[in-house]
Amino acid sequence: MGHVQLLTTCLILQMGLVACNQNTTTYTPSEKDSLSRRIDPAQYQTMLIVSNEQVTPLDEEYEHFNFQQFEASLLAEYLQPTNSIRAQVQQYRQKLGLKADEIIFFGKGDSNEEKPSIDIRQTEFLATANDLAINHLRSLKTQAMISEQGQYETSAEYAQRQAQANVQHQQRSSHAIVDLSRIEDALNLSGYVWVLKQADSDRFHEISYDADQEMIRLRTLITDTSEHGINHTAFDKFPQTLHALEIQAHLPIEQAKKQFDDLKSGTTLAFIMRMDQNKRLSLDRIALLSRNPNPVVIEPKELKFSDILVEVTKTRNEETGHDEYETFYSTHNEQVFKLKQAYPFQFGIENYRLPHMRPRQNSTPVQPILSDELLSRHVPTRLQRGQSLCV
Repeated sequence: MGHVQLLTTCLILQMGLVACNQNTTTYTPSEKDSLSRRIDPAQYQTMLIVSNEQVTPLDEEYEHFNFQQFEASLLAEYLQPTNSIRAQVQQYRQKLGLKADEIIFFGKGDSNEEKPSIDIRQTEFLATANDLAINHLRSLKTQAMISEQGQYETSAEYAQRQAQANVQHQQRSSHAIVDLSRIEDALNLSGYVWVLKQADSDRFHEISYDADQEMIRLRTLITDTSEHGINHTAFDKFPQTLHALEIQAHLPIEQAKKQFDDLKSGTTLAFIMRMDQNKRLSLDRIALLSRNPNPVVIEPKELKFSDILVEVTKTRNEETGHDEYETFYSTHNEQVFKLKQAYPFQFGIENYRLPHMRPRQNSTPVQPILSDELLSRHVPTRLQRGQSLCV
């Protein structure tokens, strides 16, 4: 759906934030904290998610050391001051007026391969971010190896080099913690963006506005698939299941007049999440990013998810001698996901996992709440090409 093209026109979002914890102990950042964390010591106080004392350095003897080190290096690279996203991030954070207990999660684009967007209903993406942030903290506590004594290096010079390396390591690691800003960084490094473009408008993707009800409506897929792509997919690839997302929310007509045309040109979904005192996140509201420098913030009551089964039949046209194909779409497993409910995942060292402990697939979804309308539907709707799929 043109992820890369859209992301060049949409400024991206904020990742420098502070965190909450179950206890009431606050940690006041020092100037040295900039070595490992991205907050302004003069502006914030933060409550810990994982303290420095709770973790040990990465164990080089452990079989998963290289993988954990690789994960940590990705986050370390992402946090470099030269990262071009950071200035844009701060601008959007100021415009959205995010608070210390809030993060914004939009993910990252990938121009090399097609990958699904994060399923916002699941907890696995939260657990993965927790693991990544903790591995980064553990890597900061891991003493880097220095080269052996050189042929023309005296013992005193070698000892001095060792001492300097120890001092640098202490400076880098002594104030390092995991706070909500680091969880936000890890989330955005791990995920993939949700993008809607009016140019892709079809039965799967659409953004529209109802002036009478002052409602904005959005529809998209978790995977980067279009109706055009389905129509050009080989017959032996069917049946296949697509995963759809629908959102509708109030948008004042005056705001729509100013910004809806930009939203139609291309919109990136950004999820604003809030952390409670039990270190659990909940989805609070959604920001829509477009070419307009001011984001549109909507507060839908729920997100609607459904599975779309795509089936294709093949018949032989005796008159022409050609095969003819007919595509059928049926909607299944309709669920609504309520906003502002806490995910059943608690951040912290208690739920940290080594690589071999991680599931291969997403798990532990937030319990879906079926609406009265959905409960009344017992038979999946079967649609032929050309019919409308969603309300």
